[in-house]
Amino acid sequence: MDTAIEWNEGFQVGIDTVDEQHRQLFALVNRLGRLAKETGRRGVTKAIIETLDELGAAASEHFAHEESLMQAVHFAGLTEHAREHRMLLGELRAIAHAIKSGRDRFDQKVFAALRQWLVVHNRYNERAFAEACRKALRANPGAVPQSPG
Repeated sequence: MDTAIEWNEGFQVGIDTVDEQHRQLFALVNRLGRLAKETGRRGVTKAIIETLDELGAAASEHFAHEESLMQAVHFAGLTEHAREHRMLLGELRAIAHAIKSGRDRFDQKVFAALRQWLVVHNRYNERAFAEACRKALRANPGAVPQSPG
């Protein structure tokens, strides 16, 4: 598989809980890459399916947490961001279903799509939301809940 995504400061949004969840998502996508490389042409393994399920659950929890933070700071882009979250979860579920059903296998193409999904979401789509949270924290240190859920 192609190169793993290395976490670096450029991916940080400055909200501890969100950054920790992003690190977890990166680790899961990287684990999928390693598993696919180890599996090679043997196809889909139980570990790949379990990791896809874990990625889906982690992404769903992460998106719910982000949306609760957006509500707390009255983020103007909440509706659009939540729509994007639903779209991304739908894409992830479609990938997982195709692999579990045997219609597709976890290969370079799928790994690259997941990497792209994660990097674009983190690097470009989180910035305005993170800035709104930091602004709210500067105005009122208790305005942004720091624990998920």
